[in-house]
Amino acid sequence: MRLKPTPPVFATRIIKKVSKISKRLKYEVIEMRDVDFDTLIILGDGDVDDVVIPIICHHLDGTKIVGITKPERTRISILKDFPIYISSKICKIALIMDREDDTVNNIYEQAEKSLQDLNIKFELAKDEDQMRKYNCRFGNKIFDFILIISGLDEIPADKHRIEDHLIKAAINLGKIEQPNKKIDTKEAWKALDKKSIKDEILSKLKESKSFSYEIFRQHFRGLELLK
Repeated sequence: MRLKPTPPVFATRIIKKVSKISKRLKYEVIEMRDVDFDTLIILGDGDVDDVVIPIICHHLDGTKIVGITKPERTRISILKDFPIYISSKICKIALIMDREDDTVNNIYEQAEKSLQDLNIKFELAKDEDQMRKYNCRFGNKIFDFILIISGLDEIPADKHRIEDHLIKAAINLGKIEQPNKKIDTKEAWKALDKKSIKDEILSKLKESKSFSYEIFRQHFRGLELLK
């Protein structure tokens, strides 16, 4: 799966981040040409997603070109822009957002309430651990909406974020110990800079599909529905 970043400011940022992992990865996963796409990934939180999602898409076989963006809105409020996105050729949208200190069920309820407020009719097509797919209709427009919620219960965190998954990777690789009390995973991930092991963890995720799947299970399960 190849990613077409948009707008240009975001494209510059994500290309720079992916290049730090691997220049080869940049050419394998980032689409530089001016091309159309009918599928869109929306990043709803943070900066780490800019690095993680290209790695996951690298492991998803195929040549399909998917747009990727990070709007000014965050989390569920992004749904307010859905009528704009689907007024174009977009027929599949995946939103990736952190759980934070919310519950998964409450996030689902917020998402469904937002769809209703926009007069978007929907039905639940797939329900897995922290990932749902909805079949949606807005007027005559039919589209798929995939909601992927980042965070892991097995990591004791004050707020559950995509950094939970990276901390799990660090634990599984023997770089840090399993925390025995709640931590701020965002700060814990930043702290790994001092130990110079971030690059090693990201490289392992890039090189091993099985390891990457183990760490980002709901992201793989959701994003593979875009193919």
